Amino acid sequence: MVEVLWANDQLQKQQKKGKVLQGFKEMPIAFAPTFKFLRGTDEYDLRRAPSWTDRVLYLVRADPLFADLKPLYYMSVPELRTSDHKPVIAGFELSICPQHAGDNRHAQQRGCAIS
Repeated sequence: MVEVLWANDQLQKQQKKGKVLQGFKEMPIAFAPTFKFLRGTDEYDLRRAPSWTDRVLYLVRADPLFADLKPLYYMSVPELRTSDHKPVIAGFELSICPQHAGDNRHAQQRGCAIS
């Protein structure tokens, strides 16, 4: 079933046609569709086709401050049942170019927290 749903994924199809979000990337999806559930349960609402409506897309742009963006994980949080959606989370590691490593001001100006 998941293969059929993925083959008909609207976002993926529109990106391949060049119609939306060009240049944005998405890590491979290795979780079940995140929509549409009966609220408070893990059961799909069969009046709608299950789909991945909750996504994390990212765009890598050339920036002299940053050396690399490494995707770490991408997953749903199925134990949260307060909505008809299951939330998704993603983690990334952002490497700062060595010449900027000691100066956090530039990264903070771009909305990054250094830890």
